[in-house]
Amino acid sequence: MVLLDTQREIFFKKINAIECATKWKVLVVDRKTADIINRFTSVHRLLEEKIAAVEILENARTPNSSFEVLYILHCQDKLVDCIYKDQEYPNTYPGIHIMFTDRITPNIVDRLKNSNITPKLRSVQIGYLDFSSLESRYFQVHDEYSGLRLYHPSSAPVIRQELSNIAHGILSVCVSFGMAPNIRCYYPKSARHTSKTMSFILASQLRDIVDEYCKTHPGFQESSQKSTCLIVDRSLDTVSPFVHEFSYQAMIHDLLKIKDESYPFSIMGPHGLETRIGKLSDDDSVYVKIRHMHMRDAIERLMGDFNKFCEENTIFLDKGQATSLNDMRGMLAGLSDFQELRDEYSLHLAMAQECMNLFEKDNLLSIGAVEQDLATGASPEGKTPRNVLYDLLPLLDDDKTHEADKIRLLILYIAYRDGVILQDMMRLFRHSKLPSHRQEILQNMEQLGVRNVKRLSDSSVKRKEVANSLPAGEETYELSRFVPNLKAVMESLVQDNLDKELFPFVRDLNPETEVEVEQTSLRSSRPSWTRSRSMATRVPKEKFLVFMAGGTTYSELRSCYEIAEGLNKNIIIGSTACNSPNEWLDFFSKFRKNREELKFPEDNIEPIPCLQAQPNKIAQRQEPTIDVPSSPFESTSPANDLPSKETEKKKGKTSKLGKLISTSKKDKGNDKVLTESNDKKKKKKFGVF
Repeated sequence: MVLLDTQREIFFKKINAIECATKWKVLVVDRKTADIINRFTSVHRLLEEKIAAVEILENARTPNSSFEVLYILHCQDKLVDCIYKDQEYPNTYPGIHIMFTDRITPNIVDRLKNSNITPKLRSVQIGYLDFSSLESRYFQVHDEYSGLRLYHPSSAPVIRQELSNIAHGILSVCVSFGMAPNIRCYYPKSARHTSKTMSFILASQLRDIVDEYCKTHPGFQESSQKSTCLIVDRSLDTVSPFVHEFSYQAMIHDLLKIKDESYPFSIMGPHGLETRIGKLSDDDSVYVKIRHMHMRDAIERLMGDFNKFCEENTIFLDKGQATSLNDMRGMLAGLSDFQELRDEYSLHLAMAQECMNLFEKDNLLSIGAVEQDLATGASPEGKTPRNVLYDLLPLLDDDKTHEADKIRLLILYIAYRDGVILQDMMRLFRHSKLPSHRQEILQNMEQLGVRNVKRLSDSSVKRKEVANSLPAGEETYELSRFVPNLKAVMESLVQDNLDKELFPFVRDLNPETEVEVEQTSLRSSRPSWTRSRSMATRVPKEKFLVFMAGGTTYSELRSCYEIAEGLNKNIIIGSTACNSPNEWLDFFSKFRKNREELKFPEDNIEPIPCLQAQPNKIAQRQEPTIDVPSSPFESTSPANDLPSKETEKKKGKTSKLGKLISTSKKDKGNDKVLTESNDKKKKKKFGVF
């Protein structure tokens, strides 16, 4: 169950199933959909599917009357308005196909049934594409503001709508993977915080739309294999976001300035030192191998794989082996004939070196040791830490300790104590010398059930459902003893021993019936040991989908991969965001800000260029022009003949949506604009209504 490959395969299957009277079609997508598609395909791949041009719906565009159009968009009135706007041009698309990414509302149906575009409509469907596959086992739904909408006090009136949007995104994943799952959720009924019902509400909304989908698609439930979806929220674990994680992926995102999964690095080229921008993705084979390893193991793997490569290439036989990162850097300069591999190794070498430099400079050995004692509640020997406060105070007093590290230590200490008395809280603040806006982060975490201040008479509460340290005796690095709560929960889920009271079923497909069927089969005349091994392997593994509302962490992503590989389970994880510790601090610092300061997209509605365009004042073009989305791949070029596949490949593999692919002249003579009679014939396919 590889997310990226599956979403790509389903996307092309859907657009290829759309029949056009013209041989080629124009693809018009809204900006959010363009971001989703950019994750898993390129313009070269679209070329092979007879896409004449890719344009952004919101941009001012001139329709091309030579091709039918496929709109892929989210179900919003303003985006449908852009479709109507295209019809105001003198020469517009002869046929219209519409694919909504996640749903279609009754008011949109009414608008499409009773409008001037109805005669040109060829098909309307729901594509269930509303999720972004970021890794092979990790996906995101909705947008970066989703977590704030769930927890910011001003968003209380719209929380249910936000959860509904998230639920539809999860439904897209379920439909894509053929899942009509049992649904469970985290529901701590005795919890103190007001958001304790968030997971239950989200799970209930997901249940309703899954049931509705199964009702409108007979046979889907029966054809889907056994699966379970678990819904949790960030209140399940408020410690993981702040612990220093020393696995490769988590550490580079914590310590380095990585923006949009890009990182600048230097490499020695033929003309001296060159600066490159490295992109972290599943296309980087080196990154995929080491991202979940402890940093020390990752460095050893980097050097081991590099030395193996050198042994296999005779040009390095006289240079020996790399025994350090500096040796490796020098040898990389000679890899000019293997540019792609050289850039990958150089990128990860640069990041690993910088992380180790910061580890020493920022005293992370001492900070990490205290964090592990606080997060696990145990010393490396497995005993209760006795002097943790005496180890903590010097780090708070030290001016060289970063503010961010101090607040992280305070959060972990208060969580370890399940709150402190007010006088102790004030003393800790004086030691840390933190500004007031940093202190507010602690107060804001009360939204997720964290108790900061308690009375002497209050008792501490220990959650029963989680195990936050490795079993005694299990070998690990001393600074990596902490285990995220979600990992323990996922392990219990896949092993079918998860607490049914704390994680109740919201949608249960009567598992007792399945057990009875299995028992009946045991009583059959043919003993089970007579079945062939090949028959046993044909039974598909149960699928598991775990969703963390409010945002997840890199340690939790790593945990998902470890369970999938260690226990041989088919499991994926999703969320609304994956944040580094500094991003979590920024997230919790915003709860007391005015809504105007946060600039939610829905509060800052910008004019849509498409709707502002004046069709009569725009000169009609003979061929489609470039219409590029705002992305790192922006470029402008004239619309010429259709480029050959060889020409496109020479341009590189990084081309994304927005670049023009115009039709070739030899194809233009064969493309026919629909006549009125053809319109009437094609209209029969418009069966959605």
